[in-house]
Order: sequence, then structure tokens, then C-alpha cells
Amino acid sequence: MGINHESVRQKLESTMFVKLNSSGHPYEEHYVAHIKVWEAAHESKGKKSRYIVLSQASDGSGYIHKAKFNCNGAFSVGKTWRMEELREVEVVNSLVFEITPSTTTYRWQADNARDQTKFITSLIRLFNFVTGGTVPLRLIGVRDPDGPASCM
Repeated sequence: MGINHESVRQKLESTMFVKLNSSGHPYEEHYVAHIKVWEAAHESKGKKSRYIVLSQASDGSGYIHKAKFNCNGAFSVGKTWRMEELREVEVVNSLVFEITPSTTTYRWQADNARDQTKFITSLIRLFNFVTGGTVPLRLIGVRDPDGPASCM
């Protein structure tokens, strides 16, 4: 999908983020950030394009969604993790990062270093906001963007 970041954002918001709760009232999730990534396909079929999307719900909770862009022009969510489940974020290199919600680690490759840096910063900030700092998050190869500055 060769469209710009803002166009992807608008498409994500329009196809993923307004749902009804059990009483029929809107339960809204609000877009926070996204990144286009590549993940290994099964049985050596190359790499699959996916989008990792961060959102915050109207009740203050946060989510990480793994979505794909469908041929009908909409995004569909294949997996969702609650932000509180996140245990570790590792930046392997300028294009590869891993996240570990609960016990399974997921590895993705970004298209460029700038997008990865912005996304990881948003991920850590949303995690800290949602958990209020009460849940530990192990950071490897990256610093908390709002943490204490260190001397070099």
C-alpha cells in the first residue's frame, strides 16, 4: 500500500476505532500511533506486511493491535494485547524491534529508523501513562523517553 502516513492513519481510524459496548453505547478507542512492519511468513513464504497500532480507550486503558490491510481497502485486526500485558521492549537495531506481551515475543522489521524511533517512543509513553508507572517494563536497547537523563 503506497500511501503516506497520514492517509494510513485516517484509514485506520475509520475502519478500526468505534465500537459499541455491551449496553449499546459507543466504546471508543482513539488512535495514538502506528507503524508499518514486516514479519516472517510461515514456511519460507517471505515477509508479510502488517501494521502495529497503538490506541487508548475512553476508559483510559491502552491497546496494541496487529492489523493487516485488506484488498477491500479496510484494516482488520488479527491480534490485540492490553497495554498492561506488555513486559519488554527491545530495539534490536535501527530497523528491528521486539515486544513481549505476557510470555510470547514478537519481532518486526520497520521500513525506516525514523518511524521505528517515533513508534517505540509512543509505545513507552502510552504504557507509562496507562499503567501509571505501577507495572514494570523492561527496556533493552532503548531508554524511557521521559526517564531521567543520563550523563554520557
